[in-house]
Amino acid sequence: MKPEQAFGLAVKVIGLIFISTGLVFLICGLVNTIAPVYRDFFYDSRFAQNWQYFLYGFILGLLGYLIIRCARHIVRFAYPKDDQDS
Repeated sequence: MKPEQAFGLAVKVIGLIFISTGLVFLICGLVNTIAPVYRDFFYDSRFAQNWQYFLYGFILGLLGYLIIRCARHIVRFAYPKDDQDS
């Protein structure tokens, strides 16, 4: 496997990680919307609210999709082809 191919595979794996993390956030937001757990002693402003789960999930999913779609361009940027005869 050439270094360019390995780097392209790594970029696609990172994109899949972003998509899967986005899906986890979307699922957590859905679960918290359907069956919320209210605990007064547990509530803190540092914890994400439901809309934040959906927002983070959408952003991460979109970013992962764009990384996978543009993997070829990222590899070309990292490994430019030198067409000039030196």
